[in-house]
Amino acid sequence: MLALTKSTPHMPSQHAPCVSYFGNTDTLAFPLILIVGREYNGMGPVSHQAGRYDFTSSPRSLFWNRAYGLIDRITSEGPTLKDNCKSFRASPIIFSNVLPTAIEASVKNKWSARQKITESAIDRHIASVFQQTLIERVETVILACGPEKVFEYGSKLFRDHCEITRTPIVPLPYLGSRLGNQEFDGLVSESDAKVIRHAVECFRLARSEG
Repeated sequence: MLALTKSTPHMPSQHAPCVSYFGNTDTLAFPLILIVGREYNGMGPVSHQAGRYDFTSSPRSLFWNRAYGLIDRITSEGPTLKDNCKSFRASPIIFSNVLPTAIEASVKNKWSARQKITESAIDRHIASVFQQTLIERVETVILACGPEKVFEYGSKLFRDHCEITRTPIVPLPYLGSRLGNQEFDGLVSESDAKVIRHAVECFRLARSEG
C-alpha cells in the first residue's frame, strides 16, 4: 500500500473549496494533476480550505468532462479514467480556479462580476491554494482559464508559484470553450504529456495495490 499523507482539512459545507478533490484522494499519496479554471459555478464565498468535488452529481459538466477527456486521450487508460476513479473513490485530478468567487451559470453578465474582484482577494485565494497539503503532490498544473485580461493577474500568480517550485505548467484555452478535442490535444507538448502519464500510471498502481 502507498503511504498515507496528512489529510487536508475539509471546507465548511456552505463554501466552495479553494482546491477540490474526488473521494478519498486526500488520504492517499499518488501524484496529482492540478487543473485550474475560472471560478466556481454556484453561490457564496470560496473557502480557504480544500473540499471534495463529485463528477457523478454533475455528469454533464462540460469543464469536468473536458478535463477528464483530455487526460484520457493523453494516457490511453483503456476504461475511462472516470470509471476507474469511481471504482477506487479517488482521482489523480484536482481542481482550482484563478478567481476567489462563485458565480451561478445562469448569470448573464459574468464579466461584470469578475471585474469587481480585487487583486488582494486573488492574492489571498491563491496563497491559500498553495498552502494545501494536496498541492505538495502536484506534478503538473494545467492552466485552463483562457487569456482574457480579467484572468491575467491570477494566472500570473499560478505561474510564479510554479516557477518557484519548478512545477511544469501547461497553458490551455478555457476547457468550457467550443474548441474541439484535437485543438486542445495539439497544445500539450510531449514533455508535458509524459508528466501527465506518470501521474496517471502512479494512480493505476495505487488502484492495483489498494
